[in-house]
Amino acid sequence: MSKNQEVEWCDKHCASSITGLSIFTLRDWRLNGKLVEGIHWVRIGVRCVRYNSQMLRDYMVTQSEPNIHQRAIDNFLASLPSNQNLKKKGRTNND
Repeated sequence: MSKNQEVEWCDKHCASSITGLSIFTLRDWRLNGKLVEGIHWVRIGVRCVRYNSQMLRDYMVTQSEPNIHQRAIDNFLASLPSNQNLKKKGRTNND
C-alpha cells in the first residue's frame, strides 16, 4: 500500500466477496486472531465491524507466505498518519 493510498473499509458482505469466504468464517478468523484487529479489520461501535479490503486481498494471496504479508502489514502501518514524521514548527537545526 502506498503512502498516498486511502484505506478502503468494507462491510462483512463485501469482505466475503473479496475473500470468497463466508461471513461466519471471517468472524471465526477475527475471533481466533487469524485476522488482526487494526490491520485487517476494525470495530466501530459494539456491533459494527469493517474490513480493510486491500489487506484482505493481500492476505488471501500471501497467506502461505507470512513473511511476505508481514511486509504489507509494515507498509500499511507506516502509511498511517499517526506514523508520519511531524515537522518541527518554526525550528531548524541552526536555531
